[in-house]
Amino acid sequence: MLVSADLAPLKQADAQVKALTLEGGLLVAAGKGGVVGTVLQGTASDGQPVEVAICGAEPSAEDPRMVWYRIEAWNAVAQEWENPCVALANVPDPRALAVRGTWNANGAHQKAPGKLTFACENGAISKCIQWGYKPWASRDGQSMADLHQACTRMARADYCGDGRSHTHENTAIDMYDRLGVIRQPRVSAAAQPVL
Repeated sequence: MLVSADLAPLKQADAQVKALTLEGGLLVAAGKGGVVGTVLQGTASDGQPVEVAICGAEPSAEDPRMVWYRIEAWNAVAQEWENPCVALANVPDPRALAVRGTWNANGAHQKAPGKLTFACENGAISKCIQWGYKPWASRDGQSMADLHQACTRMARADYCGDGRSHTHENTAIDMYDRLGVIRQPRVSAAAQPVL
């Protein structure tokens, strides 16, 4: 499983691409080329190095400053490039978002200068971003990073904050937050529980 990727040095890139930076949810190439075709050094869950190729970039329909990347990781055993994101019936060819830092085995976000996580479309990190909890953004002067972390715990039903997921696929979640990114549904007086 792909855990992280390094922004530098680039393993392979267009001759005009000198470096990549991450601005919010957008990888930006320094130079005249684009990010597609760039190969980054990554790290797998077993700590081993793995190469990660950016094969496509599709702007998000919801937020043009955010891009979905089609990535492939080199599988040394099979000797082929493959999508490291798990396919599901409703998302058979998953993409990934680029998110600053890494997540450890306990599910906690780690600030890691120069490293990023490719958060797969079917995973909690990207789902929380799609729900509005962009860790690079702020709302009413408050960073969204803590709400994003809380969202990933909630989405995975990681009740103890130890990285153990207790979710069941397609379980509905009733969620809202103190900043109003997602608001608590209004309940009529008739629907209030009797104490």
